[in-house]
Amino acid sequence: MPDAKKPKRAPARKSRAAKKTREAAGKAARDPTSHPKTSRRYREILDHMPLILAEIDRSGKVLYVNRTLSGARPESAIGKTISDFLPETEHAFVREKIEEAFRTRSTVDYEHHDIAIDGRRFSIAVRLRPIETDGDAPSAALLIQDITERARLEQNLAKRLEIERLLVETSGKFINTPAEEVDAAIADALRRAGELTGVENAALLLFSEDKATFSHASVWTRAEGTRGGPQEIETASFPWMVRKILNRETVVLDVSEDLPPDAERERAWLQGMRVRASLNAPVLCGEDVLGFVGFLLSASREETLFTSEDLLLVLRALGAIFGSAMMRKRNEERAQRDEVRFRRIVEQSLLGILIVQGEDPRIVFANRAAAEMLGFEHEEILGLSPGGILGISHPEEKEHLLSTYRERLLGVDHPPEREIRAVRRDGALRWLRAYSAAIEYRGEPAVQLFCIDDTARRNAEEALRRSEESYRLLAESAHDYIFVQGSDMRFRYVNPAMASFIDLRPEEVIGRTLGELVPLDIALGRERNMRSVLESGRPASFRSALKFPHKTFVLETNLVPLHVEGGKASAVLGIARDVTEEERNKEKLRESEEKYRALAESSLDFIFLIDAELRVEYVNTAASRAVGLTPEEAAGKRLDEIFEATVAEDYAAGIFEVFQAGTAMTAERFFRTPRAALWIATTLAPIRSADGEVRAVLGVSRDVTERKEAEERMRAHSEELEVLVRERTERVRTLERHQAEIEKLAATGRMAARVAHEINNPLAGIRNSFVLIKDAIPPENPYARYVPIILREIDSIAFIVSQMSTLHSPEIGAPSRFPPARCAEEVATLLRRTSEKRGVRLELDLGDGRAAFTMTEPLLRQILYNLILNAIEASPPEGRVLVRTRVLDDGVLLVEVADEGPGIPEENRWKIYEPLFTTKSPGETGGLGLGLPVVKSVIEALKGSIDFACPPGGGTVFRILIPPGQEGSQAS
Repeated sequence: MPDAKKPKRAPARKSRAAKKTREAAGKAARDPTSHPKTSRRYREILDHMPLILAEIDRSGKVLYVNRTLSGARPESAIGKTISDFLPETEHAFVREKIEEAFRTRSTVDYEHHDIAIDGRRFSIAVRLRPIETDGDAPSAALLIQDITERARLEQNLAKRLEIERLLVETSGKFINTPAEEVDAAIADALRRAGELTGVENAALLLFSEDKATFSHASVWTRAEGTRGGPQEIETASFPWMVRKILNRETVVLDVSEDLPPDAERERAWLQGMRVRASLNAPVLCGEDVLGFVGFLLSASREETLFTSEDLLLVLRALGAIFGSAMMRKRNEERAQRDEVRFRRIVEQSLLGILIVQGEDPRIVFANRAAAEMLGFEHEEILGLSPGGILGISHPEEKEHLLSTYRERLLGVDHPPEREIRAVRRDGALRWLRAYSAAIEYRGEPAVQLFCIDDTARRNAEEALRRSEESYRLLAESAHDYIFVQGSDMRFRYVNPAMASFIDLRPEEVIGRTLGELVPLDIALGRERNMRSVLESGRPASFRSALKFPHKTFVLETNLVPLHVEGGKASAVLGIARDVTEEERNKEKLRESEEKYRALAESSLDFIFLIDAELRVEYVNTAASRAVGLTPEEAAGKRLDEIFEATVAEDYAAGIFEVFQAGTAMTAERFFRTPRAALWIATTLAPIRSADGEVRAVLGVSRDVTERKEAEERMRAHSEELEVLVRERTERVRTLERHQAEIEKLAATGRMAARVAHEINNPLAGIRNSFVLIKDAIPPENPYARYVPIILREIDSIAFIVSQMSTLHSPEIGAPSRFPPARCAEEVATLLRRTSEKRGVRLELDLGDGRAAFTMTEPLLRQILYNLILNAIEASPPEGRVLVRTRVLDDGVLLVEVADEGPGIPEENRWKIYEPLFTTKSPGETGGLGLGLPVVKSVIEALKGSIDFACPPGGGTVFRILIPPGQEGSQAS
């Protein structure tokens, strides 16, 4: 039995040993580093791998890892599951991928983006592959690659593409949007922009016409969507922001940044609204700023989906698009299909726009942006021959573009977006992102293209590749001495100019120290500067003289630290320039300046130098003494700190004119100094810098006070003489006019006396006859009331005739106290028939008709008769003559007679009181020209006044004032 059992036990031991061998082999396969012979070698390989390599079991537990993303020790990750490093939302996804790998026994690739590990965020690419051992797969190899930077670049590129797509689609949408749908389109564009960029608020705000207020035209908020906004916000509430907006500037208000003191109201508003920042871009409509587009960023969110530059790009583009859309809306409201205004909107688009038509493609429309992209003038691109569009496309794309174009005309659908290459007129290659659409243009099928110049982005990578080569070429061709020295003071690089300075070739300098190439004393001084930059990690500049046996050089050297870590640099970049000749020139210039300064200081003229900020750079002793300052006190002061405001502004205007025109000018000015009042003759001349720009103005002034005073005395004497001559001439003319009036009045008096003599006799007969028959009219006769009036008028005629006979022989009248209203009524009754005959309405405004006044009654009757008759004759048919009489509170008699005639012509107003001057025809009234002269003579004899006025609407108003106390007055 014992012998029989031995064979059975042996296989069992052998089986257990084989199992242990297989397990060891599996473990070795799973962890090569466990094998004692290869452990060190494999561990070194794994530890220095650039990627993360891990082993996990079927549950996702980490069995081995060579490194971690966060930099923590690998042991800290062993024993944890993959899910422990990922957010909970990713757990199911990871389990699914692990199960797929083990189920299919194949490699599974996937990515995780924006995961947080130990306070840092990563994006990783994962490759999962099962490890097979004896037909089983108990674990899997996990290869992890950090793609954070690539993901960030791809994300930024995707965001930029989203922005471009948004702007292109928005711009294209607005081009064909009817005027009545523009507001809705703006609201939709704000919504899409807000949702894309992640801002809290997007709004369009428009100014009033006077720019005194602005209001929300459309508002989108993340919480409430599109809604209305507050109306009539005063621009004075945001003075700093509005001023910059009206100046066509983009405004960024950020509470985390330093805002100027002028923006204190804006800062308070941001804090009150609990927002972190407000970005605003102007909305332009031609030359006018209609308003602005604004984004609000929440204070509760530390990051936005896009950078500030991207947000500002969107804002500026929306501002331009909204401005164009609102301009088109205004134009379409005036004329819906006004093509000229439509073109203006398109021309201001940020996109290049082309319309191509015909079997052989011809450009029938292009905006200026498209013409500029392709290197043509606007008119030239429209004049291209049929097929000309193909001439500006890249040769490799001509056939494809032509076939695509013709298929689009036939209605074949193609992707709207395409990147094409175009050859500009000057031969330059441009990459264009084109969006095409089949349209109908002027009744014919056509293809419309929206183009964005994408060349800059395309060329960025190429420019980056060439940048190092360009900098190297720049260094190689530079005349400056360029070198790089390491911390061991050995040269790592020198350009040809540096090598030539020490009479060697560049390859002979590399690897050697400066002490091996130049005298030791020179090398030690230079190395001290190098070590200072290496130790401090900060750049340095210095100028020093190098004394060689044959020549002395002056070098100006800039040292820049390279590869700074821990405050220390591992190498230094040096750029040195030979300034020996410059130092010599400075010495010569210094000597020249001293010589000319001595001349300026000894001059009696005022010599000064003013910079572009109106500050004094230099004044000589004479000039400083004139303003009561020393040269040192005057230097650095502004003109308004030396002179009073008006003088400073006068000088500043002349200095600015010299800065702008660049030519000298001379002027004389008067100003007061603390010591005296002076007349100064000043010559201002431009002082130019090496590049030809005017950097300062040189002024030379001379005191010409004595000469100006002499000229002023001569001018005053001349003016006094001219005044005396004018006064004498006017006096002679006055005497001549008086003599002429005297002669006219004398002739008038003689004629009036003769006429009065001839009228007196028949008038006396008439009166006597009327006295005989007046008693024959019974009192009950309706005409009996005219008897006393006729008798008084006969007496009045007799009185006037008597007056004419004594026109130049005044008589003492017999004053009496009577109501002037009664006199006015009687004269109106006499002239009523005349007014009715001419169709003129005669109206009386007599006030208190009982008020009495003391004067000679026939004189007042004569005055009223002449003035009322003149007014009736001057008034048109259906016109009105208004007569007003008042005895004022101070006892003065007021008489006004107003007509509705054409008024008195300007050229006749000074003649109307002259005897025998008349504009009446010798018909009904005779027109002798004696009425107004007699009235004026009577009024002046009564110490009264007469004047007239001609209102702008027509007519004439004569106004007479006669003072009280006329007892014994003499009337002529």
